[in-house]
Amino acid sequence: MLHLGVLLAAATTTAGSRVEVPLKTGDQLAVYGMEFGGDGALYVAGTFFGKVTIGKKSVRAVKRGWMDGFVAKLDPTGKVTWAVSTRGLTTVSAIAVSATGEVAIAGATEYIVGKEDGPATDWRMTATILVLDPTGKQVTRTAFASEDRSWVGDVAFASDGTVVACGGYAGKTTFGDREASSYQGPHVPSVDTFVVHLTSTGVVDWLATGGSPEDDRAESITLGPAGDVYVAGSFGTDAKFGSQKLSGPTGASHQRIANPSWPYLASYSPQGVLRWVKQVPARDFTYIPHDALVPTSTGVAVRVRTDLFGGTTTSHHDLLSVKADGTVSTRPIVETSASTTGAQGLVTVHVTDTELALDEHDASASTSLSLATRKPKVALEVRALARARDGRFALASIVGSPTDTERADRSISTSYRSVYPTITIGGTAAELVPKRAR
Repeated sequence: MLHLGVLLAAATTTAGSRVEVPLKTGDQLAVYGMEFGGDGALYVAGTFFGKVTIGKKSVRAVKRGWMDGFVAKLDPTGKVTWAVSTRGLTTVSAIAVSATGEVAIAGATEYIVGKEDGPATDWRMTATILVLDPTGKQVTRTAFASEDRSWVGDVAFASDGTVVACGGYAGKTTFGDREASSYQGPHVPSVDTFVVHLTSTGVVDWLATGGSPEDDRAESITLGPAGDVYVAGSFGTDAKFGSQKLSGPTGASHQRIANPSWPYLASYSPQGVLRWVKQVPARDFTYIPHDALVPTSTGVAVRVRTDLFGGTTTSHHDLLSVKADGTVSTRPIVETSASTTGAQGLVTVHVTDTELALDEHDASASTSLSLATRKPKVALEVRALARARDGRFALASIVGSPTDTERADRSISTSYRSVYPTITIGGTAAELVPKRAR
């Protein structure tokens, strides 16, 4: 995964309003989450080393020489309203914005166990959820300490301003005044899933866990119109969620996979009671991407992706419409070709994750983009996408010059040089391509 630079671009349907905001850093930088607020502002979250400057706002890591997270708010003109450090959140996985402008950040904090320069050195991860007020000030900070590792995959606001989140944990983990332990493997604990609801003060209201002897993931969460909580992720063979079980697909092709992982959907009541859990029909490489749940008037829409490998990689996407009672209907969204990279540069980028295929406010809508670079030996790598109610798009991407290196095993490693991080807002959809790549 490349973390050298990031470009954010937002496109409106009004031509001529495109602006660029400089983003400077002396070291690694990555954007992992973006969301438009009800006021039309763009909220951005990611990680960096040392110092990052967005427009005229600078953010420094809480500890010199260490990675930290950042959160920034950009108004519709591209002006940075505020930018703050997460004060030690070394992994950022998701961002959510409430109707009144509060911001929730999901991720994890990494720390060292033992001496940094001695043989006892070991790493741990602690799942962490931050809630900021509309001015960027921290309101609550909730952490789930684990004897091994834990992290938050996604976060969302309920209509009353409280927070729900999902993620994974390994070993004994503390969730407020509750404890949970994942399956213990022969050598290390496996990863299980958790879903949690926090009060407005950051206290754990309810907790639901599930998992299997293999590693499991809870990656995406949203709320339905009646307050039901929907979660998507992946599970191993013979997973148990409360009193309900999932066994996984059968067949020769699935038995060949050493570490099986299959997509699932689950629904919880507003009080945390498991209503149902369903296995999503899957082939060998079917999964539900992060942030792929969209609430509808009757339940939730889910984007499911299947990667097909042959001479070239293609991705097939289906849209599942799920009602509150668990009834599922399926239709294909779009078939996309994978992007092609190499020492000659990336000529055309297809948005293979098709986040744009799901309209955040109309699950029946379907939109896809194909972004082309005009300059030779210039690559554009898509990192994150967001869509506003007024039709604007936001795109996080990396712009740089790729160089391919052949490893000893003849596999190809691609590195980038002359990477330019920029924030761009406005313009048409065609202007999502940054100026340096045109």
